Amino acid sequence: MHPFLVNFLATTEHKLWVFWYISKMCWALARRGITHDLSKYSSEEEPGFRKLLPQLKDSDYGSEKYKELLKLLTPVLAHHYECNRHHAEHHSNGFFDMNEIDKIEALCDWRAATRRFSNGNLKDSIEKNRERYGYDIRQTISLWEVAKEARLVPPTSEILEGWSRKKQETTNRRDQARGDRDPERN
Repeated sequence: MHPFLVNFLATTEHKLWVFWYISKMCWALARRGITHDLSKYSSEEEPGFRKLLPQLKDSDYGSEKYKELLKLLTPVLAHHYECNRHHAEHHSNGFFDMNEIDKIEALCDWRAATRRFSNGNLKDSIEKNRERYGYDIRQTISLWEVAKEARLVPPTSEILEGWSRKKQETTNRRDQARGDRDPERN
């Protein structure tokens, strides 16, 4: 067989396997979409969410009013977090114990939640959740890049540029703390 054909067939077989595994990932995410927040229909959660959801809609995400309403939902949220692994609170080490599928579901959840708030904005949610969950600027940029790749938001270069500056400043401070003062040094 001609070497070109051997290479073509091997590459095509590889591409088909990659497609197969990506399809499996897509189905994993689709299952998450179907089962997302099913516990909100349970007797443990539904009455609390029914009572407070209208008030949550009238609050700004992350505001003091929002935080006070969450306190009123403490027992409901404890059950909800226990049943839903896309919440950082589900895991003993929070966001850092979440796998990538959990993070993608969380990101989609945050995007959907922005539709409930008058000030809803995924960039702000990612930033506020960085403070809430303690992930770093690299994770912030990664979440934003995934959101753009998935077309959850329109591409906005100025937001990414601001985060890139913060990432560079953080890297510079870390390097200085270690004594790596020469920027040319790897």
